[in-house]
Amino acid sequence: MSTSLVAALAIMVGVTACSDSAGVDPGDPAVLSAAEVAEIGNTFEEEADLSFGALFHRGTLGWFDLSMPSLKALFPPGTRAHLPSPLIACLSASPLPIDDPDGDGVPTDLTISFDPAGCEFTNPRRAVRFALTGSVHVSDPLPNSPGYDLMEVLTDFGHTFTSGNGAHTAQTTRNGTRSVSQAANLLTAAEQLVSARSGTLGPEKTVTSDWVVEFTGDADIMHGDPLPSGSITVEGAWTFTRGPQVREFVMTTVTPLVYDASCTSDRPSRRIAAGELHAELVVDGVLRGTLSVVWTGCGTGPTRQFTPA
Repeated sequence: MSTSLVAALAIMVGVTACSDSAGVDPGDPAVLSAAEVAEIGNTFEEEADLSFGALFHRGTLGWFDLSMPSLKALFPPGTRAHLPSPLIACLSASPLPIDDPDGDGVPTDLTISFDPAGCEFTNPRRAVRFALTGSVHVSDPLPNSPGYDLMEVLTDFGHTFTSGNGAHTAQTTRNGTRSVSQAANLLTAAEQLVSARSGTLGPEKTVTSDWVVEFTGDADIMHGDPLPSGSITVEGAWTFTRGPQVREFVMTTVTPLVYDASCTSDRPSRRIAAGELHAELVVDGVLRGTLSVVWTGCGTGPTRQFTPA
């Protein structure tokens, strides 16, 4: 299993284990308690990791180090490669051979599926076991024009983690779509994703992201090269449901997020050097307060503060 795949899985497992909390009291539906700010903030950053990671690495599969070169090595024409890794035993691709006529790393039409029975890995350093589940379908809306354009459909895609002693489990599955279009140095990602979280560490949670993420490069976005530094804006709706409590937010960008291409943090959301987002809490159509999310440096998580309306 590749180092990048291990890192991506470790991020997903680590933050899920930390952010699930059984002791949060929803309280007043018009006010976010300190415990809620922490839990919602952690969950939002996890979703930002997936969203930004897919943008920085040319799709969800790219962030998991299943880029076109990696996939072609796994599934060369006419045969199925064997690698000394459990990944090959649980991953399937269809249709084969993989078709990418414009050579931009986005297949014309491809579904990658993970069999949870064989997709289980152990991370001794974190004393956990985790497994990949579901499938990702990716297609190229412009198969004969190289670029960043792509379409993704996630179906029950996610992971399950089990603590080393088996006492705790957590599962996250994601369903929905993501499209990315490119115009010169501008990338626009439209996402409609639902993340369902369950396990022994707290009540079930559901997160719905319906937003548009735009990246503007400080330099030209060149096919085959990493993204340059640039700025990111996020606009749309984000809903956090925990048991009977539903929190609906309107996402706006106060100060564009500064993406630092030289930042080497494993977490995509922590490659942001500066910027501020607002999540406006709306209850029964009325603005009740604003959760400010502020980045101040590469490699560090954003601060969060709730201000009642």
